Amino acid sequence: MGPTASVLQVVIALLGALMIGYALRRGSVTLYMERRPFLSKVRPGVGGAFPLGMAFAAGWTPCIGPVLATILALAGDASTAAQGSLLLLVYSLGLAVPFVLVGIGFDRAMGASRWLRDRYDVVRFISGALLVALGLLLFFDRFWWIRIAFNRLFEKFGVDV
Repeated sequence: MGPTASVLQVVIALLGALMIGYALRRGSVTLYMERRPFLSKVRPGVGGAFPLGMAFAAGWTPCIGPVLATILALAGDASTAAQGSLLLLVYSLGLAVPFVLVGIGFDRAMGASRWLRDRYDVVRFISGALLVALGLLLFFDRFWWIRIAFNRLFEKFGVDV
């Protein structure tokens, strides 16, 4: 493991700590503040779709950034380009499929999104804790523990890996 990999693993753990909220309590609150500059000037319709999409992307950066940075670090450190590509594909599907399903079942999704919104702090804490654990497992070269756990889980359901 090279020095770059060690730095990335520490960054993964730190991003997880940020998601948990430690950085908010001890430092900059501006990282999680919501801002909507010029959004009121976006016109409804086709002409406003592009700037609205840009605003949406900018607004989601704090939410997606730590997890995407982790996936990119893992993909960059993968032993083959195919493994890195598979990680990015699964991440992309995990991001896109819920949006497509929400679009298809919008009425039902509103109830689920309210439930999720009401528990956002729990979701953020769990996501951050998983990133911290992943960063530490990678840093201490114990990621194989997860592979063993998944292999045992698949064996339990009769799936040969």
